[in-house]
Amino acid sequence: MSDGGSDKGPAPKAILGRLMLEFGPLLAFFAGYKAFGFMPATSIFIAAIVFSMGFSWLRRRRLPVLPAFTAAVALAMGGLTLAFHEELFVKLRPTVINGIYALGLMGSMLLHKPLLRQVFQGTLRLTDKGWRGLTWRAAIFLLLLAATNELVWRTQPTDVWVNFKVFGIIPLDVLFALSQWRYVKRHWRAEPAAGRGTVRSGAARSGRR
Repeated sequence: MSDGGSDKGPAPKAILGRLMLEFGPLLAFFAGYKAFGFMPATSIFIAAIVFSMGFSWLRRRRLPVLPAFTAAVALAMGGLTLAFHEELFVKLRPTVINGIYALGLMGSMLLHKPLLRQVFQGTLRLTDKGWRGLTWRAAIFLLLLAATNELVWRTQPTDVWVNFKVFGIIPLDVLFALSQWRYVKRHWRAEPAAGRGTVRSGAARSGRR
């Protein structure tokens, strides 16, 4: 059995656990906003990101590349928000991150090296066709999230945008992950049993003698 998967299919806890690690700072921001307002909530958000990355480091002794990149962008835009006392930077964060990820996924497909294969290689084990399809699906979903965030923050008051971030983005992310489960299982690549290749190669050599 590999980390987070088996021959019968992937382990949902591995992916959902990663999602919750990323959503923790967002929930902290929501609670801080309701209790203290936007700027104090941004400070809480930054502290939660640092804590989340520290917890990940202590748990695995390494920082996954994409979550680390997400954290870096969030820290930068959160810092700009506090420095200039301007909400715009935090509101743009989902657009920037989702847009960059979507472009990265599409670019990896043009290079015939699906980025999701690298991201989830310890969790998912798919066929080549499965990786290609899942990568395109994720890219389109992220573009839609970026466009939706732009629409909401540009047309709605801050209270609506904050509620959308928690009660809109989080459920949409989880629903997308769950909606792809049947596709993932359909394109799951079973790991060859240990020794199977050795037995076959030995039989072939015996037949040639």
